[in-house]
Formats: sequence, structure tokens, C-alpha cells
Amino acid sequence: FSFSKEDAYRAASLALRDRLLESFNDTNAWYREKDVKRGYYLSAEYLLGRAFQNALVNLDLEPAFKDALMGLGFEMEELYPFEADPGLGNGGLGRLAACFLDSMATLSLPCWGYG
Repeated sequence: FSFSKEDAYRAASLALRDRLLESFNDTNAWYREKDVKRGYYLSAEYLLGRAFQNALVNLDLEPAFKDALMGLGFEMEELYPFEADPGLGNGGLGRLAACFLDSMATLSLPCWGYG
């Protein structure tokens, strides 16, 4: 069968997405249970950058993914370039919005970004 580097990236990113969605759903269920106030941030631009490697590190899954991919004959570093950069905007406001959302997430604030 044919399993390219792009296929390996797609499979790994979908597996990672499933883990992120589990965490997202658990967090939102906890917010509903506790009836917390939420903040919303509206911006026309978001320059978030690539999220695949960041999510792997934050969920402490990078070693497991690296080992699994090595078992298939792939180096993790070969897959990172396949992620598209989701930049929505062209300047400082987009970067500011991204930093603002990142800070809120780091502080575990119940906030959501719209744009």
C-alpha cells in the first residue's frame, strides 16, 4: 500500500484532533456545570501560527507520536511542513489577538475568540 508523509501527517493530526476535542468537551461540560461567566473576544484578524507541534507538546503526546511514527518509518520533523499556516490577517492586530487568546488559555479563563 502507499502511505506518504502527507498521509502520515493527516493521520497524526486527526488522532491529535480527537484528543483535543475530548479535552474541549470536558472543559465545556465543566463550565456548564459550574455556570461560569465567559468572555468573548472579537477580532478581524488572528495570526495563530501552526498548532500541530504545539498541541503535541501541551498534551504531552510528542514522545508517543514520535515513537509510533518511527515504527512506520517516518520522522516527526518531516511531517511539520505539511500543516498549513492558518494566519487570518496581515499584521500586528492579528498577532495581538493570538497572544491575547493564548494568555487567556494559559490562565484557564473561559474565553472564546471570534473573527
